[in-house]
Amino acid sequence: MTAANRNLSPFNLHQAMQAIQTILPLAHPSNPSSTGITSLNAPASSPLVSVVSSKAGISNEVSECVAKSVSGVTIRAGVAEDTEMFMLALVAELEGCAKQYTGCPNTKDLVFDEAAEFVIDQFGFLNIGEIRLAFRLAAAGEFEGVTLRAYFGTFTVGMLGEVLAAYKEYRGEAVRHFRTVENVSAALQSGEERQRQHDMEAWEQNRIKFLKLLHEPTIDNCTAYDYEFLTRRGELVLTDEEKKAMFQRRFDAVVRETHRDMDGATPYRRKELTAEIEDARKGAYSEAFKNKMSVSGKRLAVLDWINKQRT
Repeated sequence: MTAANRNLSPFNLHQAMQAIQTILPLAHPSNPSSTGITSLNAPASSPLVSVVSSKAGISNEVSECVAKSVSGVTIRAGVAEDTEMFMLALVAELEGCAKQYTGCPNTKDLVFDEAAEFVIDQFGFLNIGEIRLAFRLAAAGEFEGVTLRAYFGTFTVGMLGEVLAAYKEYRGEAVRHFRTVENVSAALQSGEERQRQHDMEAWEQNRIKFLKLLHEPTIDNCTAYDYEFLTRRGELVLTDEEKKAMFQRRFDAVVRETHRDMDGATPYRRKELTAEIEDARKGAYSEAFKNKMSVSGKRLAVLDWINKQRT
């Protein structure tokens, strides 16, 4: 982005205000549902933020912003999602911090353009709300050796780098705590997934044994899910020719099922089902009839598989 692109015509001024109102309030830790960019994940829960604040010796406000960046709500992610809008917001935030915390009436627009590029390149892992926090902490004397005094009324990228580098070190312990929680959570989820897969494997093995032990199997003993997991396991494989040869059997099975559905149905519903069968006989299949044909084909394939296992 160049200074020319940021000249404050009514259109660009409106864009800048829209960017600020959209992105910066969302990135601020006082917003409990904050994501910075709305499609990204939400930050850590408040109890966790309080625990990390206590362990790292920092405020909840800082912990909340760190939690957002650790969860992926970063400056770099914001630029990737909407470059123009986020750049406008980032430049506006830098200008605001520079004026409020350093006093820099002589700073040119090009300096803020360069500062924004510098932040994205060197500190893109931060959440945008952390920029103002860094300046606020620097102003409070939290960063030894860092001064906010502007050079001849001019804000510099060097000054910005000193503030953010000090803030990076300041937030380091909080990041480590959040990463630890993130790793533990990932390990738990991995263990749960392995257990789920183990349980599914055990269920499928038991289901195969049950199907093979059926004395006089019928289509009613078979399900579409049986077909899905048997084909996934390579137990059941149908050729195109076998699928075509099964057409009439599938059709007849659906007709029988539809006639059963007519029992206890209202006169109007029986009329609908009868019309559905008649249309199908003419080759005009409703979506419902086609879905029933698909399910019946899978159940018949399982039935055939069972019978093959018995021979």
